[in-house]
Amino acid sequence: MFIHRGYHEASIYRVTTFNPNKIWQDYGTVTHFWLVTFNIALIVAILLAIFSLTVKSNLPVIRKWLTAIVAAIFLVYYIFINIYLKTIPLNDGYSYNALDPKLWNREGIISVIFILFIAYAIFTFFKTDPKMWLYVLLIGAIAGQLLFVESPVNPRGYFLTYIFMYLIAMKFVLKALDAIKVNQYVINLALLLALIFMGGNYQIKVHTNYVANLERVNHPQFYKRGVLFSKHIPYREFVWTNDLTNQQSPTYWNLYLTKHHLIKN
Repeated sequence: MFIHRGYHEASIYRVTTFNPNKIWQDYGTVTHFWLVTFNIALIVAILLAIFSLTVKSNLPVIRKWLTAIVAAIFLVYYIFINIYLKTIPLNDGYSYNALDPKLWNREGIISVIFILFIAYAIFTFFKTDPKMWLYVLLIGAIAGQLLFVESPVNPRGYFLTYIFMYLIAMKFVLKALDAIKVNQYVINLALLLALIFMGGNYQIKVHTNYVANLERVNHPQFYKRGVLFSKHIPYREFVWTNDLTNQQSPTYWNLYLTKHHLIKN
């Protein structure tokens, strides 16, 4: 990323920093929420898998119960913190305008401890699995460099890490299902149904947004005069900047609607 010439020239848009305080502030107020906290389905899956693997393992008794208890504490914490954070609205850049410094500092510290706990769990249950360690290194390589970016700070850059985070989660879950001896047919059926549900749900929402957006841009006042509309699509969180209406281009939609013969009479 840093070989891009934009990071070697003065720019108000692209700014880097090596100031530890600024790095921590960006991590605490924005980054860790999207890297860790908001991925609640991923967190629940990994922690339940760790708990199951720990209970079924041959670890020393004290270590076994400490690991299980810590996994349970993290599970309860992340469920409740996500419920609480739902009461604080995100801005159109998908970050918080103002958070209590005590909250984001505590949250940031807990996320670091959580990451270390996952590393410990990988060492415990996948010590000799080179793929798991490769996934960890790739997450570090992608996310690590972004910590030095002061501007722009947004969740978009971290999306690539989700690929490897989900690969790690899949290994944990499959190993846990193996340990509790769940029938392979049941596992495959559950995965298929989950895939169909999630994929179908996503496609329905995207199509609903597309139809709703096409309806609102298909007015001469917008695509000819540039008068912005006020109505939002049903699933705003699925589009850029939370569906800010000033992000729509009248010129683009005029050309698009004309090209596809969609302009209403």
